[in-house]
Amino acid sequence: NSRLCVYGWFENKGAAGNPPLVEYYIIEDWKDWCPSGNSKTVTIDGAEYKIFQLDHTGPTIHGNTETFDQYCSVR
Repeated sequence: NSRLCVYGWFENKGAAGNPPLVEYYIIEDWKDWCPSGNSKTVTIDGAEYKIFQLDHTGPTIHGNTETFDQYCSVR
C-alpha cells in the first residue's frame, strides 16, 4: 500500500537503557493502512510526519528471533 519506503536496521551501542536493536521504515505515503501503536506527529521542512513505535518479536539481522522496537515514519 505504500508508494515509497526506506527500510533498515540500527544497532544502538550507546547509553544503557536504550533498545539495542531497532528496525525502521520511512514511508512517503500510505494508501489504506497505517500501523497501530504509540504515535507522535512532527513537522520537518514543512511536511508533517506521523511516527509510530511498535514492539515486535521476530527474525533480526543477527539471524535469531528477538523482541525489538520498530519505528514507522509516515508522511
